[in-house]
Amino acid sequence: MERKVILYIATGVDGYNAQPEDDLSVLSIVEKEGEDYGYDELIQTIDTVIMGRKTDDAKL
Repeated sequence: MERKVILYIATGVDGYNAQPEDDLSVLSIVEKEGEDYGYDELIQTIDTVIMGRKTDDAKL
């Protein structure tokens, strides 16, 4: 069975997701209460997620 693989990587221009000390406050610049920016729709199309340990530890 042939499957289509789509790779989605969330990273900043500098290659990191967070600032020093795992600071994700930069994301609040675009945050709007109740807005998911299409995330729920994207998640419905995914059947496998691979993430790093530190991402999992953050429980985002």
